[in-house]
Amino acid sequence: MSKRTIILIIALLIVTVGLLAIALAPKKSNVPKDTDVASRPAPSYAHTTMKINTPAKSASGVSSAIVSIDSGGDNISGVQLELSFDKTKLQIVDVVPGAFFPAPTELINKIDNVNGTVSYALIAGIGKAGAKGAGEVATITFREIGKAGEIAAINFEPKSLVTSSETDQSVLKTATSTTFTISSSQTTNSAPPVLSPAAGQ
Repeated sequence: MSKRTIILIIALLIVTVGLLAIALAPKKSNVPKDTDVASRPAPSYAHTTMKINTPAKSASGVSSAIVSIDSGGDNISGVQLELSFDKTKLQIVDVVPGAFFPAPTELINKIDNVNGTVSYALIAGIGKAGAKGAGEVATITFREIGKAGEIAAINFEPKSLVTSSETDQSVLKTATSTTFTISSSQTTNSAPPVLSPAAGQ
């Protein structure tokens, strides 16, 4: 065995030992102990925001709320909306794709008016490239069944996520829900809660 080979082996051993020492050294965790998802900072790779806009009413009595998205530079391949609402005040009629994905494929469209939940998922399309920029990802139509003057809400749940071709983690940074007043003539905003999903959700 040549002298050069021996030196290389020794150098590799030193590097290996150093890496093991770093890996096994005790580290101070940066993960907050608070289990409230909304209080956790968004991961550095998450740039996408979603928002449920103020509902618009029509003469038919069916309101619609647009779910808007801004990718923040992320290449979006799919979106999953996990929503909740007060079943005594609202009744969801339908959820349909917006124009953000040119030719989306719906994977899930489950409306549960008994428990007040919606699960809706769509992707850019089989074999389709993802999308970037801002746009409308979905439209929610619903009826108001509560009393006039009551405050109603459509809320994002922590399992909502946005997938990207650039990472296997959700790139959803924040998701802003909507609250509004039930009225026969107009819909007004209240302060909507903002959700910051935890990494990996």
